[in-house]
Amino acid sequence: MGSNFSGTDFSNSDLWSADLEGANLLGANLKGTDFAYANLGGAVLKRAILSGAKLYHATLVGANLEGANLEGANLEGANLVKADLSDANLDGAKLEGADLSGAKFRKASLNRAELRGANLQGTDLRGAIFENTIFRGVNLSGSDLSGRNLPYRDFLGANLSQANLSHANLRGTEFIKANLQGANFQGSNLQGVCFTGANLKGANLKGANLSGANFLGAIRD
Repeated sequence: MGSNFSGTDFSNSDLWSADLEGANLLGANLKGTDFAYANLGGAVLKRAILSGAKLYHATLVGANLEGANLEGANLEGANLVKADLSDANLDGAKLEGADLSGAKFRKASLNRAELRGANLQGTDLRGAIFENTIFRGVNLSGSDLSGRNLPYRDFLGANLSQANLSHANLRGTEFIKANLQGANFQGSNLQGVCFTGANLKGANLKGANLSGANFLGAIRD
């Protein structure tokens, strides 16, 4: 069992490369703290304040970040495999190249978050909010985005193979050169969607609204 720092004020501290595996940081004030390359695997960061914190390349495997405030935090290249970020505030957070596979984002806010090249395979995104979120090059293979409102998003080069996008509002969204093999778009609004160069082999477009959609160079069955 890790050290108990619940409610502690570590704001703007330098904890670069610190070993805090399994630590209890419940409700701690960690605003602006430098956790770059730190080990926070299995740590309890529930309701912690991490706005503006530096967590790039940090290890947060299995960490509990439920309800944490990570607004504007830098999590580039961080390992968040199977972490719990339910109800967390990740508005404006940098998650480029982060491994988020198997993580929980239930009802999390990811407005304006940078997700370029992030791995979100098998993540739980139920109720998550994505306003002006950047999805370029993300791995969302097998993810469930059914019924989501995601108009005018940019999924350039993203991997959405076997993803469930049924009955979603994807009006004007760009899937340029995206991997959409086996993706389910049944009943979705795909008006004006750009599928230029995308791989749509085995994709289900039954009942979708495809008015104005662009399939230039797309690979289809």
